[in-house]
Amino acid sequence: MKYNFLFLLLCFASLFYSERAQANHAVGAELTYECLGSNQYRLRYAFYRDCSSTAAPSSVPINYSSACFSGGSINLIPVAGTPTQISTVCPSLNSSCNGGTYTGIEEWIYTGVVTLPGLCSDWLFSYGLCCRNGGITTVSNPTTYQLFVFALLNNVDGICNNSPRFNNRPFIYACIGETVCFDNGVSDVDGDSVRYQIITPLAAAGNSIIYDFPYSNSQPVSSSPPVMFNPADGSFCMKPTASEVSPYGLLVSEYRDGILIGQVERDIQIETRACTNASPSLTGINGTPIKSMNICSNIPTEFYILSDDNDSMDQTTISWNDGIPGAQFISWGGMHDSATFAWTPSVGDALSNPHCFSATVNDDHCPYINQSSANYCMYVLDSTDSRCLTSSIPEQRKKSDVRAFRVDNKYMLEWTGKNVYSNCRVYDSTGRIIYDHEIDGMNTEIDIAGFRGGLYLICLNGLDNWCKSFVKE
Repeated sequence: MKYNFLFLLLCFASLFYSERAQANHAVGAELTYECLGSNQYRLRYAFYRDCSSTAAPSSVPINYSSACFSGGSINLIPVAGTPTQISTVCPSLNSSCNGGTYTGIEEWIYTGVVTLPGLCSDWLFSYGLCCRNGGITTVSNPTTYQLFVFALLNNVDGICNNSPRFNNRPFIYACIGETVCFDNGVSDVDGDSVRYQIITPLAAAGNSIIYDFPYSNSQPVSSSPPVMFNPADGSFCMKPTASEVSPYGLLVSEYRDGILIGQVERDIQIETRACTNASPSLTGINGTPIKSMNICSNIPTEFYILSDDNDSMDQTTISWNDGIPGAQFISWGGMHDSATFAWTPSVGDALSNPHCFSATVNDDHCPYINQSSANYCMYVLDSTDSRCLTSSIPEQRKKSDVRAFRVDNKYMLEWTGKNVYSNCRVYDSTGRIIYDHEIDGMNTEIDIAGFRGGLYLICLNGLDNWCKSFVKE
């Protein structure tokens, strides 16, 4: 289905319903869905607001329509725990969400279940919230435009499709003169192929907003070098040159056997401002620039991620989005955080599309923190695949040589280099620490007699980090 044709559907949808609640500090939104079976879908609307603005809506009426059936509307309500504050200031200060003077952002999540009357290739879910932020600098009269988002579903042939879900909350702030990259990648639980496209954000009546010259959907802010968008993973990089507030749109389309079966859109504004905070960064796999690789089913995989920050006094923290069920992600802490990923994929995980997760690194700079994120993808091969005989994990950093072996019910570790490691921990398959021991020397042993059968991750931490998984029979 062509993107231009969607505008016709959106026109119909917006005529059917648009919310007129005032929200002129709305900074972004996205709409996704989950298939529950029997033509029922759980809709999820994520709304991002400036805490200094008018209140978020108490409910969100989502319109649904298609060329095959008459339309309708379903009311979404906030989920328990909503809203969630998105950190924008350092821990020692209060944002406007907590009565402070610094800008604060909240995430509101609304959900509801809709039962569609039948099958059609162009089910459209949509919602328009009035109005966009009056502080936008790249669009004339921004408050005359709605913040309008949609999701498309093709359920012909009884397809029970789940839409892609964004791995990260949207990126909102950047400092002038600092290069920043952000991941807009998605996960798809059905293993469908996804494609990313920058679009002009939508407004009322199915029309797009109009950027002032020289801004555009591909260049929403002033940047030197120009904003770079990667259509392979939805990421973008920029180095802002001016203080601006600008919206941008991202369309994610999913395909199954070459057929378009769904689309979701993210509409978000980004603010660039004068600040002196360098963006923290993440390496690829094991300190390399590489962020994707082949791995093999039924074979444990571990690798580490490092963070850095050119502001030597800033402490960094790495987190992830729980993007791969059954995997472990352990953050080590320290001045510049590092993290270890461990996973043993099953034969059922050997799909043509990759398994991906997203990691985000935050610093603790005052008054405003900074962040960046990256997407890490693994293509799982069947263990009988010939490539499993030669595949390897990228390695860059020189690490201490560790020898690991079993002697009866003891797990023995030996390494080169005194005082390289100062702590040994063992994690169970849920990420719970079940063994924590300080080290002084070049070896240690762990009594695993009392461990239940299952998968474990053993990690050495100190000047270097080392992890390896093992199975207790």
